[in-house]
Amino acid sequence: MAGLSGCLVVRNGKASVVRCLDALLPLVNEYVIVDTGSTDGTVELVNDWKVRHPGSRVVLEQVGRLFHDEDGIFDFGGAKNYAIKIASCPYVLWVDVNDILVNAPKVRDAFDKIVNKIPHASITLLTRVDVSFAFPRVRIAPKEYAHFEGRIHEYMVNTSKDGQVVTTRFMFDNFKKYRDVSRNVKTLLKDWKLQHTQRSAFYLGNSARDINDFETAKAWYEVTVDEFPSMLNEERAKSMEALCDIALRQNDLITMGNRSMQMIEELPTRPEGFYYRAKYQYAVGNYKMAAKCLDQLLKINKVIRPSHMWINPEIYDRHRHIEMYNDAMKKAEFSNMQPMMPERVERYQRGRDYSAAGIGSQMMGGFGTPMYEYSN
Repeated sequence: MAGLSGCLVVRNGKASVVRCLDALLPLVNEYVIVDTGSTDGTVELVNDWKVRHPGSRVVLEQVGRLFHDEDGIFDFGGAKNYAIKIASCPYVLWVDVNDILVNAPKVRDAFDKIVNKIPHASITLLTRVDVSFAFPRVRIAPKEYAHFEGRIHEYMVNTSKDGQVVTTRFMFDNFKKYRDVSRNVKTLLKDWKLQHTQRSAFYLGNSARDINDFETAKAWYEVTVDEFPSMLNEERAKSMEALCDIALRQNDLITMGNRSMQMIEELPTRPEGFYYRAKYQYAVGNYKMAAKCLDQLLKINKVIRPSHMWINPEIYDRHRHIEMYNDAMKKAEFSNMQPMMPERVERYQRGRDYSAAGIGSQMMGGFGTPMYEYSN
């Protein structure tokens, strides 16, 4: 069996550090804990835990403000790379202090099978932040090739040329009551001033969205999409999805229509565009075209398992989509409304009785599948 080091960067994590460490007991062979200046008794709790678990190897490093810059901004990625560097096992797992692993014995069994079968594999696990919202992140990778990118909203990459990403449905619970959005924004704005990147703009949009500042969020998502047109990546897809979601909340049919069509044209093998296009067609009473969008959504959802940066459960609710499709087909039978050109939607929004533009060309295809998926 390959050894696995659990790497934790923590500051003032007294409330959850013991639960975090306990949950990892059946999984990791070593704990690497980097404390970045705790003043609440976290270090003492870790030392007590170490005494109570003499069979567990625990490496505790107290680095103080080593990873803070001159403005006091913390480099999360740098601290995690430091933890990886001092780990001694061939594989590393990263955790935050609020991460509580669910069913560690099964994760260990899956880890052993995966790394035995696929050398240099990196492994994703889900992070659930509330009862209905989870997203996947690469959590395990070979120490030799593991590296974190970014100072904040950092992410693990596997630099091995032959490393495959293995997706799993195992899960961390991270039900943190308070998330320091202002700290995130401060760091991201500094990064944006140093260099305009799509990633900074995307996470600034997310931060604004987290506090329901939808106008600011919309502005940053528009930057993510419109100022980086050649980058067809997850940040772009999720920014367009967020723009559609905000438009739906604000009853902005023009934006919703344009962005949903853009998603379909650029990313025809993903479900998000068809979902919001169906919502758009429903909103303007064009039930025939809504049914066509839902039909395509159902075809895509037959072949995918969600593996996105975040997951909107409604986009993958096949039962709900079937209900909507049947409802749209019934409404279409009793509607004589004809499609109109997109530029006339504005007149509809002012209270005129018009239907909306058709979807255009119907784009087919299935969602891109991962190179390997562990079924559990």
